[in-house]
Amino acid sequence: MKKLIILAAILVVLVIVAIVAQKSWKSKISYKENSPIPQNVTEDMITRIVVINGKDTVDVRKINGKWFVMVNGEPKEASQYMIEKRLKILVNLKGEVVSKNPANFEKFGVTENAQKVIAYSGNKKLVELYLGNSGPSFMDTYVRNPEMKEVFLVKEYLKSPFTSRVIGWRERVIFRFKPDSIVRFAYIHGKDTIVAERKDSAWVFNGGKGDTIALKGALNSIRTLSAMDFEDTLSLKEAGLEPPKEIFEITLKDGSTYRLFVGKKRDKNTVYVKREDKDQIYVISNYLVTKFRRAFGVKETKRKKFSRKKAKKRA
Repeated sequence: MKKLIILAAILVVLVIVAIVAQKSWKSKISYKENSPIPQNVTEDMITRIVVINGKDTVDVRKINGKWFVMVNGEPKEASQYMIEKRLKILVNLKGEVVSKNPANFEKFGVTENAQKVIAYSGNKKLVELYLGNSGPSFMDTYVRNPEMKEVFLVKEYLKSPFTSRVIGWRERVIFRFKPDSIVRFAYIHGKDTIVAERKDSAWVFNGGKGDTIALKGALNSIRTLSAMDFEDTLSLKEAGLEPPKEIFEITLKDGSTYRLFVGKKRDKNTVYVKREDKDQIYVISNYLVTKFRRAFGVKETKRKKFSRKKAKKRA
């Protein structure tokens, strides 16, 4: 009996020592002024971001100096610009303390069930944040670091940049060219090619009847072309991109050439496309492809519906 009491006493002492040690370690962490971010955390240190919201998880990783988002276990190109912008927001996060009472965590939505943002340097966790409810202006967010009792109200709506949707982290830009940088635009369909070339300030068509007004609209759209969605399961052949149904070719002032391959329709309103120099299959609006065709005076050919009445009359 005495042995059990002694063992129990030792166990209690060890637990107390562990708690004190943990609190002592936490107290050594210094935080930025009016911020849930540790003092030593900088943008350059972060090599991985994980966002968890219920069953949804986003895993963004820096590999060989470039950011990728994991999709079905495979790295897919992420938006470098957007991630750099989001890291700047994260490390410079500041706000006012609205509560230090754990009883208010649920009121502000900063319990363990909240949306989480976790930043790592390699395998080392740098900081974790609970993103709570919107503030009074709906553009503010209540935030808590689980290592702290303070709840902060920050002047950022964090659930948008730190979305738990994978598509919100992916690189959606297909083309991004400067205005007036395109000097040649061509449409290739089978053996047929229609070319529009800029001669001084005028566009000249070769191989078909073009529409200058439609051409200007098409060029404005294709030079800033972005994906609506991504296709990561179909093969190029299944998406109608091997070989492509149509090709739009762009030539810039510096002589560089880019090609947009057009494949099958995904549905009534969208179509599969890809850049010649990339493997990624994108989804864009079919309206845009129609817009590009119109610049060359080309209309989409539609398969005529079978009519039994007309067939009988012909017979």
